[in-house]
Amino acid sequence: MNTLPHDHLLFQAMPKPKPLPLPTQERLQELFDYSVTTGHLYWRTGPYKGSWAGSENHKGYIRVRIAGITFMAHRLVWKWVTGNDPAQQLDHRDRDKRNNAWHNLREADLYQQSRNRAAPTGKTSGLPRGVRRNHSRYGAQLRVGKGIQHLGTYDTPEEAHQAYLQAVQEQHGDFAYCA
Repeated sequence: MNTLPHDHLLFQAMPKPKPLPLPTQERLQELFDYSVTTGHLYWRTGPYKGSWAGSENHKGYIRVRIAGITFMAHRLVWKWVTGNDPAQQLDHRDRDKRNNAWHNLREADLYQQSRNRAAPTGKTSGLPRGVRRNHSRYGAQLRVGKGIQHLGTYDTPEEAHQAYLQAVQEQHGDFAYCA
């Protein structure tokens, strides 16, 4: 009988750990000044008073250490402004992970956040996102969930891309990334 070794369980996807509870809004406002327009946190106390708080991690996000615990700056900003821990993930509207300006942050579920992502690199056809060659014409398609929604066939890649852009806007609204 053929059985799998027990170590195959090591390769199963582990659930992402919940982020640590954030300090209270009062504590954050004691520790930091926040620039709503630039999105920067500045130390209000201690040896770094007046200095920009945080450093960039390997993924491009700003992180800040408080009492030996590292927090993501965009989550601290959300709590600093609203007084509440984010209910979901936070999305950067402009896709710049360092831009923690208040107008650039919004709550989003995983699906919404994935809609605000650039197209994967490596497309070699030279056609715009959402467009594929269909013999002598051009097809437009949109990924919806795990499936593909076919939007029609067009004479030019520009027409197909316009159909794609319209469908993306209708399907994903404010979270649509149309570049």
